[in-house]
Amino acid sequence: MKYNFSWKFYVGLIILILSFVVAKGAQVIFIMYYDNFLLRQISLVLYILTWPMLFWGAWWSGKEYTEKVKKYFSYKYYHDTAKNKLKRKKTISQ
Repeated sequence: MKYNFSWKFYVGLIILILSFVVAKGAQVIFIMYYDNFLLRQISLVLYILTWPMLFWGAWWSGKEYTEKVKKYFSYKYYHDTAKNKLKRKKTISQ
């Protein structure tokens, strides 16, 4: 089972990972430099900006992944797979 994803999937995945990394970095900066007002505000703005990145990355990568995997949760896929395997077994045994 091999999936061929588009560039949107991979870019969305990178955006998702980047949003988590930037958010954790902003949290660390916020805690480490709590006394510095400017760094605290910058880290707060960075953290707030990671939320749209998170949703954007989830939208791009999740939409395509859901479409690819959706067929495996349907009865028709398993019915057709079983039928095809049974046909192959009949042709091999004859």
